[in-house]
Amino acid sequence: MRIRRQKPPFLLLVVVVLILLLPLLAYLQYDWLGKVSEREREQMQSALQRTLRQFSKDFDREIARVFIQFQNRREHGNQFLTQIAKLYANWNATAPYPRMIRDIFFEGPDSRGMKRFERLDPTAGIWIPADPPLEFESLDGLGDPIDPRIPAIIIPIFETAQISHGPGFEMLQANGRVILRLNLEYIQKEFVPALVRSDFAGSIPEFRIQIRSSDDAESILYNSDPGSPVQGSIDAEESLLTLRLDEFHNLMPIEFPIIATNQSIRPLPDKLFSFHVGAVQAHAGIAALIDRGGWKITAVHRAGSLNAAVGQLRRRNLAISFSILAVLATSIAMVLVSTARAQRLARQQIEFVSTVSHELRTPLAVICSAGENLADGVVNDREQLETYGKLVRDEGRRLTEMVEQVLSFAGLQSGLKKQTFIPVDVADIVEQTLQDLGMVIHEDRFTVERVFSRDLPPIMADPVSLRRAVHNLITNAIKYSGNERWIRISIITEGQWVRLTVEDHGVGIASADLSHIFEPFYRCRTAVEAQIHGSGIGLSLVKKAIDQHGGEISVTSTPGRGSSFSMALPITPPLEASSV
Repeated sequence: MRIRRQKPPFLLLVVVVLILLLPLLAYLQYDWLGKVSEREREQMQSALQRTLRQFSKDFDREIARVFIQFQNRREHGNQFLTQIAKLYANWNATAPYPRMIRDIFFEGPDSRGMKRFERLDPTAGIWIPADPPLEFESLDGLGDPIDPRIPAIIIPIFETAQISHGPGFEMLQANGRVILRLNLEYIQKEFVPALVRSDFAGSIPEFRIQIRSSDDAESILYNSDPGSPVQGSIDAEESLLTLRLDEFHNLMPIEFPIIATNQSIRPLPDKLFSFHVGAVQAHAGIAALIDRGGWKITAVHRAGSLNAAVGQLRRRNLAISFSILAVLATSIAMVLVSTARAQRLARQQIEFVSTVSHELRTPLAVICSAGENLADGVVNDREQLETYGKLVRDEGRRLTEMVEQVLSFAGLQSGLKKQTFIPVDVADIVEQTLQDLGMVIHEDRFTVERVFSRDLPPIMADPVSLRRAVHNLITNAIKYSGNERWIRISIITEGQWVRLTVEDHGVGIASADLSHIFEPFYRCRTAVEAQIHGSGIGLSLVKKAIDQHGGEISVTSTPGRGSSFSMALPITPPLEASSV
């Protein structure tokens, strides 16, 4: 005969596969989140750099606008000062940010060749002599077109002159300069904040923005968080206060008033500009003036850096991902536990059916045998008739009790059995139960010790359910009493509770079984080995009844020395119990 191997259940195989996949999923998730975080950092870095570049472009566009505005000069000689005054008036009327310019100065030779320094009075439109401000002491000759320390834009004034390098050659000679001092307070408090709100938009809460001098890192011109200067490593940086060629292409092209009739204009080695034939546009000659930017705008994430921010995001994503995996692992564990519990419950149900079938068959066999003997006339003696009658009666009661237990259990499990709570005297319930079991107690010669407190208050309870619970506790004490024929029943009042305790000196319960004795169909190993009759649902009925009354039940037991079952019932049941 070939023995077939039992295949493992499909659900178990699925669970095993999932358990093996969990570490792989965790590794893949970790690796994938690392790559996503790195990509996120690159995107944030690129977006931040683009934003700073756009800010720098918008800022320098206005600087270029100022520079180009004052290149549109058609007059020569002393008349250009009048032209500058008109250009400034036009600037105030048309420029988007007219307050960018604070003062306009002219520095150059007068008609006698002496140095003169004048300031434009914008109200009267005239030039008045003035003393150079202290910060102008740093200005050197025809240096950079922008001095970031003042800050100011310097526009040199050039005039053409003939040179002796051949016919048709001319050169440009400096004949003074116009100094446009920028309004630093306006730039710090109005212009820059407006650009920050426009260019950074939703990114402002995430980053700290700071503008400082390129030459002096301690000179902070603007900070989005005045109390927290940007220090240490930064996430992105761009130059500001720079003349950009591309901005001259975007703005209106303005021609210098230099018209050369010769083929070309060439500079001497120490000169600044070179111009091509024809009308020369301003941006064509400004390339030599472009500097590296006098200011720097820097940005750093509020988390400390972009790396720190991305690290926090990655840790948060990892926490969420591993939490999901933990939930999955917990679900698998719960499936395993539920499966094991379902299998155990199925075994207990099978054992219950087997036990009940055996318990039903025994009294039925006795009753049928006694009935056949009586029907066949085998028994004629009166004493034997009484014995047979008692046997049929006892087995019938045993059969009835077993059927009642099964029906009660089925009713409680289905929830169809309704309970009615009325005032009940617990002592009366105990006495009625002892009276029902009187014959068993008398025949088995049990000693029942009663300890009842005086003036026991009535409790709100369902008498049928409570009586069944008390009956099961006393029956268990009788059944498992062993050779000790002693039972004690005590009823005491504890505050708002009435406590009923049933004690015996029987076989006791092993500690491993104590946590399972109130489970349906569970039977202790000692009871099974001792072949003590029972279905395994008596104590589960007791637990269910006590729970429905809003009470508590506890048990203490020592193997070989007996057990004590104690149930506490509230004098006034909870609302949910009273509405059952």
